[in-house]
Parts: sequence; structure tokens; C-alpha cells
Amino acid sequence: MAAFRSAAEAVPQAPLSDIGVLGIDETRRVKARWEKDPETGKWSPAADRGHTGYIDAAGHGGLLGQIEGRATGDVPAWPAGTPLAGRQAIRFVAIDMSPSYRATERTSLPHATVAVDHFHSGARSANYLKAHICRWLPF
Repeated sequence: MAAFRSAAEAVPQAPLSDIGVLGIDETRRVKARWEKDPETGKWSPAADRGHTGYIDAAGHGGLLGQIEGRATGDVPAWPAGTPLAGRQAIRFVAIDMSPSYRATERTSLPHATVAVDHFHSGARSANYLKAHICRWLPF
């Protein structure tokens, strides 16, 4: 495990190549676990292995970075840690329609044009249509 960590720590130190299109998407490593607070009776996440990955969507850079979390406060961490010249080279950002990813693009990469990931836009449209059609159908 120590060898893996030392190799992984060396990756973020590598200089970024010019990335024209940055992809931001979530990855869930395991199913989220929830626990109930005995005093309030409310449920809260005990372990959520949701991660955000940053990829070179148009080139050959592959996975550029990964952070734990998907919240608006977590997602800007990787772009903020990259050199300014690298961030300024990003012309397009491909994201799903998550508000936290959109906020990251607006704050960390305001010059970049946003492109909605076609998979997520299609899935969202299909779910929207399914929900509305099911309301009209008598069961």
C-alpha cells in the first residue's frame, strides 16, 4: 500500500499539458451507508464514497485528478490546485447537470464554455418524460 501511495502522490505534481476540454463527472466506489441519529431520528450519510473525477476529454491525458466528494464546496478543489496557465488553456468543460459542477465551472473556469454531457442530458430527458407520461396513464 505504501508503494501505491507514493506513486499516487507523484501524479498531482506532474505538470499539466494544455487541456482544451476538461470533463468533470462523479464516480461512486461503493454504495452509500446511512445511519440514524438516536436523538433526532434523522438519517445522515455515514460513509459516502462519491468522488469527482477530472479527465482530459479531448486528448490523451486520461484521468487528471480525483477528489473525494461531489458537493459545491468539494468540487473546485482540483482546479484551484492547478497552475493558472493550465486553467486558462481549458476552453470547454463537459459536465453533467449537477449544480455543484456548474458552480465549479462558473467560479474556477469562468472563461470556459460549458457543454452538457450527452449521456446525462439524454438520461435526464428520458426520466423527465417517463415521470410525466406515468402521471397521465391510468394504472
